[in-house]
Amino acid sequence: MSEQNTRTARPVATLRDGALCASIWRNESSENVTFFTCDISRTYTDANGNYGNSNSLSAEQLLRASHLSLKAYDRTRGLQQAERDNARQSERQQQTNPQEQTPQAEAA
Repeated sequence: MSEQNTRTARPVATLRDGALCASIWRNESSENVTFFTCDISRTYTDANGNYGNSNSLSAEQLLRASHLSLKAYDRTRGLQQAERDNARQSERQQQTNPQEQTPQAEAA
């Protein structure tokens, strides 16, 4: 899978503090390395009542965004650890069950 830069998928986690939102995205590099990124945005309503998002923050929102960033960092670290644990578990299963091969390998 190539690196996901499109936002067609949903974030793996969303953290909120009032109008502020931290969206955590799972990505995979061309070398099949999983990594996570985070977007911080602010939701607002315009004069017509339409919702929108902005990356522009006031001084007060900056402090709240910093706290939200710390929470997003902790969540991202947990997600990375879970990815590593899953990879290790899959590797162990393959080592304990070497006879289980993909159907393509069996057909060859």
